[in-house]
Amino acid sequence: MANLGELLNSTPPQYLTESDIVSSPYHVKVIKHIFHRHIVLQYPVTNTLQEQVLRNLTLEMGTNEDNGYTIQTIIPALEAVYNEPSDIYAIIKRPPVKSTDKEFKFPAANLWNNLRFYIHDIDAKTNQVNNEGFPDEFQLDEVEIKIADFMRRQSVPNFSTLWAQTDNSDQYSSIVSTFSLSTVPSLKDGVNEMIKVLGMIPCENSQQVADNATKHVLFLSGQFVELGGIPVLARVRMRFSPQQGAGMELTVRSTNKFLSEALANIFFT
Repeated sequence: MANLGELLNSTPPQYLTESDIVSSPYHVKVIKHIFHRHIVLQYPVTNTLQEQVLRNLTLEMGTNEDNGYTIQTIIPALEAVYNEPSDIYAIIKRPPVKSTDKEFKFPAANLWNNLRFYIHDIDAKTNQVNNEGFPDEFQLDEVEIKIADFMRRQSVPNFSTLWAQTDNSDQYSSIVSTFSLSTVPSLKDGVNEMIKVLGMIPCENSQQVADNATKHVLFLSGQFVELGGIPVLARVRMRFSPQQGAGMELTVRSTNKFLSEALANIFFT
């Protein structure tokens, strides 16, 4: 991995299994590390069963699409003992983001992955690990490569001032979209969903929502790490009702018109 060049961005961990022990004896997350021509997927695996040790943990993975992604190397984990995460890595070559004066092409992808390992039982009386293991596998949720993975959470010192400066600016393209999130039970959940989907950082403490609020404005900023690094600003005006959920007016501004369009319409793709 030392030969992959500059690390552009790393995403927050995302569960690929259920997070409770009853539903899943193995907890697996994924962290996406974005490089110029590669993505490294880091899979922290936690074994929640005290009576066994997992050894030779690896992945079987691929994509069902012709999207330009190539799995180059899987780096296995030697062992996963009870409640101590062990990391598997997958090095994947990726196609570039392309932008012209006519279009913006982001190489989205879905990768399927199965966890494969050997189970070694632990003797309850002696606490010794049985060296005779048996193979098993565990299906994981798909890993989605999306535009938010390429968005660095980069704050700005004074969002309101910068937003006013970019209003009617010749350099910034401003794109507006309106939509509803009918399934969110509150404005706070709507705020959290917008932060997660856009991959940006809230500004001016706008992630804080008053109890029982029916209206709110969220300010977000970030940097799209491809194409030389493009600063992005977003404002989300929200209105909530228990019957209809959260109505959204999303305005995205950046120096790339097509990037602004892609982010403003992220819920329609």
